[in-house]
Amino acid sequence: MGSLFRIKLVTDKSAKDEESLASLMEKFGDDEVARETEWGPAKGGGASFCTRKLVEESKNVVVFKPTLGARLFSLVFLIFGVGIIVLGVIEFELLLVLFGVVFGAAGGWLVYMMWRPLVFDKYSGYFLKGRAAGKGAEVLAAKGTSLEEVYAIQLISELVRKSSSSGSGRRSYRSYEINLVLKDGSRVNVVDHGKRWRIVDDAKRLGLFLEVPVWDATAVGRGSLE
Repeated sequence: MGSLFRIKLVTDKSAKDEESLASLMEKFGDDEVARETEWGPAKGGGASFCTRKLVEESKNVVVFKPTLGARLFSLVFLIFGVGIIVLGVIEFELLLVLFGVVFGAAGGWLVYMMWRPLVFDKYSGYFLKGRAAGKGAEVLAAKGTSLEEVYAIQLISELVRKSSSSGSGRRSYRSYEINLVLKDGSRVNVVDHGKRWRIVDDAKRLGLFLEVPVWDATAVGRGSLE
């Protein structure tokens, strides 16, 4: 009956889990696109803190912008890398300079990825990771997602397990995704972070902006899908 009914719960199936799963099937099971849509994570991993929030710039443009915490987090890596380079130059240590270059480059990439806006622009008719202004139709079509193709907003979550920095074991947290579900059942990931209340609120606002339904599956399996 499609991938919708292949949802795997992270925890053992309690009566509450079974009820949540049955509720999800009942809610979306009659929708042909929902049956063709994957319900596991579109993007593995995800931050444990809130990395983006939805901001309305005008009635035709809404943007996911990085939070202050995300900006500071990415800057730490860049500044640390530059600091190592400076220290290596002062000490005439080539290996230190090279290490700083690698670390700084990684920090620069992180700044770029976290700081770039995620724009839903009704003027251009596209969702784009970056601004649409000045971009031609071919670039928009190649790198963007047509808003006309968006069928629904999907909300899902996953249990992220990572090794502890102290080496004493593994830690886990829940990361939540907002995905665009297209008319063919394919998905485009928008944001992925650990603050459920922010994700849910932003998804509802985005759904109103795009005039599409929000499919919230974060309650299944205590909020986690694998």
